[in-house]
Amino acid sequence: MKKFILVLSAISLLFISCTKTPDYPTDKVRIAIPDDVTTFNPMFSFTISEGVVSELLYLPLVKHEWNNTTKAIEPVNYLASSWKWVNEKSLEVVLKKNIYWSDGKPVTLDDVIFSLVVYSDPESKSKFYGYFTNYITDENEKIVSEKSFQVQNDSTLLITFNEHGSPNLLDIDFPIIPKHFFGELNIADLENSEKNLQPVTNGPYKIKSWVRNSSLLLEPVENHFLITDKNTPDIEFVVVSDYQARILKLSNGEIDIIQDIIPEDVEEINNSNLAYTDEVKGRDYDYIGWNNIDPEAFENGKSLPNKLFGSAKVREALSTAINRELILKDYLKGKGTLSNGPVTPTVFENYKPVTDLFNPEKAIEILKAEGWTDSDNDGILDRDGTKFEFDLTIVTGSKRKKYAAEIVKSNLEKIGVKANIKNIEYNNFIDNLMSHKIDAWVGGWYIPLPVELRVYWYSDFREAPMNFAGYQNAVTDSLLNDLANYPYVSPPKEKLEGLQEQIFSQHPVTFLYWVDQVFGINKRVKNIDVNPLGAIHSCWEWRID
Repeated sequence: MKKFILVLSAISLLFISCTKTPDYPTDKVRIAIPDDVTTFNPMFSFTISEGVVSELLYLPLVKHEWNNTTKAIEPVNYLASSWKWVNEKSLEVVLKKNIYWSDGKPVTLDDVIFSLVVYSDPESKSKFYGYFTNYITDENEKIVSEKSFQVQNDSTLLITFNEHGSPNLLDIDFPIIPKHFFGELNIADLENSEKNLQPVTNGPYKIKSWVRNSSLLLEPVENHFLITDKNTPDIEFVVVSDYQARILKLSNGEIDIIQDIIPEDVEEINNSNLAYTDEVKGRDYDYIGWNNIDPEAFENGKSLPNKLFGSAKVREALSTAINRELILKDYLKGKGTLSNGPVTPTVFENYKPVTDLFNPEKAIEILKAEGWTDSDNDGILDRDGTKFEFDLTIVTGSKRKKYAAEIVKSNLEKIGVKANIKNIEYNNFIDNLMSHKIDAWVGGWYIPLPVELRVYWYSDFREAPMNFAGYQNAVTDSLLNDLANYPYVSPPKEKLEGLQEQIFSQHPVTFLYWVDQVFGINKRVKNIDVNPLGAIHSCWEWRID
């Protein structure tokens, strides 16, 4: 098998080296994505590809971008022409004039208010739900519009935040959607509306064509304030499900940008005449998810411990049994670092990963103390008639997570725990995670900057829609509440460190490793800024050489 792979690699390298420079279309940059988008509505854009696309179609009032000079996140005005703090709890925002939706109607303050209120409504099932704790909200965390917003004139909006919050400009960094287009729908019907696939947009790009499961072509919006050059290229997202096919298409010039390149392909790409690699560190981590709560009880409105994973000690045993370093070394080839929890290593000046966690003997001792023994000598631990056996779910087509799942399965088998690997399509995976129906899974998070942890780890699921593990802990809640008292644009590092240690000690999931996100980029594409926010952003600034 290894010999076969080496032969393929040699053939591929020879192909790259000998291939003549192909004829390129000079008007578009082509980006490979593994799966097609399922929505254009930013409130339901859960995948990275959907997020990238929606950011080109919908703009916020203010967006936080990476400053390469200061090495920090800083606000940049987009739909807002200006803003000022009237006092610590009141923000005045002035909307740019002559900004239009793609159907010709003007962008108004009604759109701004509508978007923020809808995002904060639990019935909308928006991915942004839970981010509005600084606003004046009702008992369901929905913004109370009449108390929060005062329209001063056609372009000026006064926002009043709650007296206990610590508001900042991140509170208005949300994409604005059109009220006249979505406002007629019931909130609960938004998620499955066909309008999500027929967008009315305000961004610098609009949809030129879309062939489902094939390609999505975006073109610059004429006279948009961000489009300042007639040479601004079209952006085409091309669906290429197979990883090796993406590599081949980058190598022969059919594709200009791909991401998530595995380490073993980096050298080959950098030795080619057409492309190079660049990478982002500390934004993306993988983990093994354990459902802390019982799925059936949750479906019936109750929160009871999961019969397998409800105990923090049991979860510690499972984490201790998994050889994280083996996966990092063998698959990632060192392109990453072990994870101590959900706070990105870039926050800490001297990040020191926990390297001595792997200890199968200790894992067996912990499980025995928790009552898990092999009473019938069949090789699988049991307790009170329950076998320690479960499905370990992975998304179909994810090579890295499949590799991790195989290692985890093997590691757990050695301590008497049986994991059956189960493949599932992405959309079903997300639906089942949000309803807490999956017992165990291999997952990953792309961490937002600035750091925001409440929506992932807070006990109240209404405030934490991304708490797929169902983790509930009073100490963690207290630390998260404390953190909310500080402007989280520059969170206190000692507070984040304390929270990190607390979460890691409870093992709500098994934190595996931070993955260096490696991009492959065709050399003809210029002005790409690869920074901690990624590579595919500000596409209107790109040029084709």
